[in-house]
This record gives sequence, C-alpha cells and structure tokens, in this order.
Amino acid sequence: MSRKNNKRNTAKRRNRIITISIWRFLKRTQIREKIIKANAWADCHRKKTVFITISTLTFFLIVGILSTFNVKEQKENNLMGEIEDVQAVVQSFQQIQNVNDYHTKEVSSIILQGKSIKNELDSLINIKKKNRQDSINILIKYKQLQIIANNFKNE
Repeated sequence: MSRKNNKRNTAKRRNRIITISIWRFLKRTQIREKIIKANAWADCHRKKTVFITISTLTFFLIVGILSTFNVKEQKENNLMGEIEDVQAVVQSFQQIQNVNDYHTKEVSSIILQGKSIKNELDSLINIKKKNRQDSINILIKYKQLQIIANNFKNE
C-alpha cells in the first residue's frame, strides 16, 4: 500500500517539477508577451502579414521541389552503380549454382560407386566356393558400402 502511495507521490512530484520548470522557462523568455505583440502587429498590418506568410510558404515549396529534382538527378547519375551492384548479386548467384551443380555431380558419382560396390558384393556373396581372398573382398566391399550409407544418413 505504501509503495503505491510512494509511486503516486513521486509521479505527482515529477509532474509538478516539470510544470514549474516550463512555467519558469516561459516567464524568463517572455514568449507569451512576444506572441501578443506579434498578433497585435499582424492585426494592424494585414497585407504585410499575408505577403510574408505567402512568401514563406512559396519559398519552402520551391526549396522542396528543387531538392526533389536534385535527388532524382543523383539517382539517374548513379544508375551505373546500381547495375554494378546487380551484377555482383548475379555473380554470387552463379557461384552458388556452380557449387550446387558440383555437389549434385559428386553425390551422383558416390551413388553410382555405391551401386557398383553393391553389385560386386552380391556377386561375391553368390559364389558357392569362396576362398580366403573372396572373404576378405566381401568384408572390404561391405565396409565401403557401410561408409557410403553412413555418409548419406549424416547428410
């Protein structure tokens, strides 16, 4: 309960300090008096006020239009730079495509190698009378086929 009251009190205290600070600033700079004087002058000199207002608005309109055209000219001059940026992107894309093609070719060759090893292994297993060398070749081919299969599982 006391924490909520403390938070409320600190918020009220901050608001009071901000309000007093703003009031002191306005009092010191006498902005209210200056606004009153400017309005009184504008009431007495209506034509001058209209002229000054329209001149200021026209000036900022012209500055805005000129700055817009200046930005467009810079973009047109920078057109070749944008083409170079696109060329770098296309070149990077081509490199990625080449790497993908290489990867696909390597995978295909490994698959073909695995199929040929499997065929050799099947033919060695189907031999009725195996000698010692045939048994060693069966173990070697089986191990090679197992390594290829494990590599595909990991990918």
